Amino acid sequence: MPLVVYSLSSYYVNVIVLKYLTIHNPYVSYQSRQIVSEGAFTQAAMLHMIRSSWAVLTAILPCIVAKLGLDFLRNITRILRLEKDQLDMELNFLKAQLNPHFLFNTLNNIYMLSLKGAEQAPDLILHLSEMMRYTLYESDTAKVDLQHEVAFMQNYTELERVRYGAKANIVFDYNEEEITDQQISPLLMFPFLENAFKYGHIAQDGKCHVIINIYANGQQVTMSVSNSKNETSNQPKELGGIGQANSRKRLELLYPGKYTLDIRDEGDIYSVTLSINLN
Repeated sequence: MPLVVYSLSSYYVNVIVLKYLTIHNPYVSYQSRQIVSEGAFTQAAMLHMIRSSWAVLTAILPCIVAKLGLDFLRNITRILRLEKDQLDMELNFLKAQLNPHFLFNTLNNIYMLSLKGAEQAPDLILHLSEMMRYTLYESDTAKVDLQHEVAFMQNYTELERVRYGAKANIVFDYNEEEITDQQISPLLMFPFLENAFKYGHIAQDGKCHVIINIYANGQQVTMSVSNSKNETSNQPKELGGIGQANSRKRLELLYPGKYTLDIRDEGDIYSVTLSINLN
């Protein structure tokens, strides 16, 4: 800005001097008038260059800002895409992890029941078949029907009920009328259910208690899971393991600012409450 003011001042001073010499002293030498005229021309040219540069800068500045903003958005989009790809891989790994160990235990339980001629064996096979179909085919999408997710967890719970037998008090409660057309990211709630059975211990009454409640109010869905535990047991307060860490990251990515996760360790009871706005 000072340079512009200086150029304007010099230009107008030279013009005034030139006019004064031409009007009041017509016999002044040609060389003197030429010197003053060239000075005015130089200042005018300088002023023109400054004006031109400023005009060019004013014209391209929005383009530069737009380009920087576009590059920033592209980088953010690329980072989010990479995070999503990583979570997809971890989800596939989670499903792969779910199958072998659990499948082995379930088949072993079914085998033992079949040897005893137990009536539960056909039901267990059906539960297992539905679980495998869900993990292999239905959960391979961004969103699934909430009722299918709940059915998957219910099948898992029924298999665990057989595994624990009379040593466990297992409650799986939900209202079918509340769960209608909601959709949710697949296997998002399951790791918290799995964790309850993994760390559940026999309480003072001689039984292991696992209580699952799922309820919905429109698109607001809440799952609470609690299990009995020894007061000295090492059940993690923070989310540990691949499954639960995966759920934490997926919640942050898919439902940012739309979920609450409350984890409590109260002596002999460990509880997790997850509430999600599915909109």
